[in-house]
Amino acid sequence: MKQLIFILVFLLSPVLVVGQDYDYPDIKRDTTFKPYVHFDKESGNYVIGYMRDAETGKVYETLYVPPTKIKPIFNAKTTKEGNLYTYNYKLINSKESRQDISSFEFEIKGAIRKIDLPEPWFRMGNSFMHRVLEKVEYNENEPIEFKSDLQIGDTLNFRFRSSYPPAIINSYVTGTPKRLDFSYVLPPTRKVRILADSLRKIDSDRGVKLKTISLQAPSSPFDELSFFNKRINVLSEVIELKWINDEEFIRELRNQLSLTRKFLLKNERDKASQSLQWIVKMVNKEYRDQDHEKDLTSEGYSLFYYNAEYLLERLKKDE
Repeated sequence: MKQLIFILVFLLSPVLVVGQDYDYPDIKRDTTFKPYVHFDKESGNYVIGYMRDAETGKVYETLYVPPTKIKPIFNAKTTKEGNLYTYNYKLINSKESRQDISSFEFEIKGAIRKIDLPEPWFRMGNSFMHRVLEKVEYNENEPIEFKSDLQIGDTLNFRFRSSYPPAIINSYVTGTPKRLDFSYVLPPTRKVRILADSLRKIDSDRGVKLKTISLQAPSSPFDELSFFNKRINVLSEVIELKWINDEEFIRELRNQLSLTRKFLLKNERDKASQSLQWIVKMVNKEYRDQDHEKDLTSEGYSLFYYNAEYLLERLKKDE
């Protein structure tokens, strides 16, 4: 409903310079016809009625296929060397997709270093290519977007580094939309052009929303309980995302998370540290002993292991 309202606002907006109308002798445009857009729930496409023949009553329509006809698979894993975390990603445009992937975007907060990304992918918003990004630090609290084409069935591997541990973040993967075709029996009216441009703008920021892990700078000043609640005490969301599937381990982890929170609330730092050490040890064991990440995915492992380790180090440092 909000999308249609947005389109109607554009139709009633002040005049934009978009060109003239031309009448052809074989078709007479019905000047009383009001352009429309209809969203077809079954197909997920938009149907735009842009013209009606005054004599025959024929309505001319065109189809807009949004950039969401994709089935992307996003795998993420974090490793650590020294004080730097390496975020390793694999983006797959599965064979179930009906479009190539044209771009993907991360909602991250914090500095990233040394982007290792195959050509011709690059970050939009700056003119330099990824080879330059390898040598600089990206330090803006805004989404980072990469743009090119990933064909159906293809895989893209990339990584970058940061001094910040992982958090659950949103990512958006966008397919390649079908271009609007008005067949130009008659050039579209000004209102139709505005409607079409509006539709493109609405869908330009849309795509398939996926949850993954990526860097996020801890809040400043650092608050131990807040960090724990936002980064480690997230078992329900991890279960929902199917990043953890071992029921027995879930019960053990839930109990330990509850104990850690209780100790932090009471400012019992030694006991909180012992509990976090258990989480680090058991998460590592669960991940190493399993078969093909059936019980704990790389995302779940990275989230619990590195954030528990990070908080443990902060507790020791602040003693």
